[in-house]
Amino acid sequence: MPDPDDSEPVNGHAVAASPPEPSTKPASDESPIELMSKDTLSRLLGAVSFGYGMFQLALSLIPDKVLKLIEFLGFHADRDAGLKALEFSMESRDMRGPLAVLTILWYHVLMRPFFTESISPEQLAETTELIEKYQQQYPQSALFLFFKGRVCRLNRNLDAALQEYEKAKDYCNGMVELRNGAMFEIAWCNLMKLNYDVSLEIFTTLLEESKWSKCFYTYMQALCNGAKGQLEIAATIMKTVPGLVKKKTNQIEAFASRRAQQFKKIKLTDNLCELLILELIYMWNNLPQCSKQEVEKMLAICGAVEEKKFFHIRSLIEGALNKQLGEIELADQYFKEAVARQEGLKFDYHIAAHALFERGAYLITLEDRKQEGKKMLLKAKDGFKEYDFENRLNVRIRNLLKMVESVSVK
Repeated sequence: MPDPDDSEPVNGHAVAASPPEPSTKPASDESPIELMSKDTLSRLLGAVSFGYGMFQLALSLIPDKVLKLIEFLGFHADRDAGLKALEFSMESRDMRGPLAVLTILWYHVLMRPFFTESISPEQLAETTELIEKYQQQYPQSALFLFFKGRVCRLNRNLDAALQEYEKAKDYCNGMVELRNGAMFEIAWCNLMKLNYDVSLEIFTTLLEESKWSKCFYTYMQALCNGAKGQLEIAATIMKTVPGLVKKKTNQIEAFASRRAQQFKKIKLTDNLCELLILELIYMWNNLPQCSKQEVEKMLAICGAVEEKKFFHIRSLIEGALNKQLGEIELADQYFKEAVARQEGLKFDYHIAAHALFERGAYLITLEDRKQEGKKMLLKAKDGFKEYDFENRLNVRIRNLLKMVESVSVK
């Protein structure tokens, strides 16, 4: 078969192939984007906005140690820009629109309460409206029922939250991790209501069925047994906690292990177990979601603690509880006391760090003591190293300082 590039012989002489005729059709002046249909362009912008929004939102939740390296590489976190991009993607026709909705809900009802002090009623109303809008399309969606339960929690309505979580658990349809998540929320809500029996039953089930931290679930099982007065069972279970740690880098497991080891020399009591349950509720930033009656019961629990080695924890929790009751100056005194009681100890630095954070968060709202409050927040952030829940607290401090700076600029 002849090569198409070879010239053809004419009368015994090779003749070169003629060059192609130049095109007389005028080239288009339109750019590739202008050639796209409006629908294609809308989907493209929705996809790009989703990726950008996720990236910015993730950066805003990264601990300072990692964020400094990322900023050195030229990236800067802008949470508000990320949320706006996700909202744009949510309204687009791109297939990632539903994922943008779930991401926005995840941030507002899970991450935001965890890293900030409160959510305004307007923001809660907007979140509720968004959930109800998509619940009409997906009435049996376990995810939207789960998020609705979280909104009920943020509204301090734990009974309504429990109803939504029960529905979410029933509609999981084989999604084991989501079902376990709903069960965890049911256990936690009952813990906030001081219903130790229900919490113990669920934590025991999760210990058997869930692949997540056996160490933490065992710790919670021990505390619930102790809070119920079953002290021998609690002590036996508590001894097994340190041996269940899988990853030393897991902050929750490391915390549970250290707490459990303290009881090698200290006898467990029901009041101590209840206090340590309140410590976790505080560390999860869940006290703002408890009713006045529940907070008052928790104060009574703190008042019954007599073990002096735990007075620094008691002071921190008493401060946080009085803060929820509106007794701000009394709360500030308890936070001072927590710092003073922890001083000299070679453990529980997270107690002093959180107490300083609470004091700084209060003082920064007072015009004449704003600078003192900032210094206290920076001391909480930089004055302690390698303590329990350090990354969480540093993110909360950073977000609070940014919020204050943005208000000052305005």
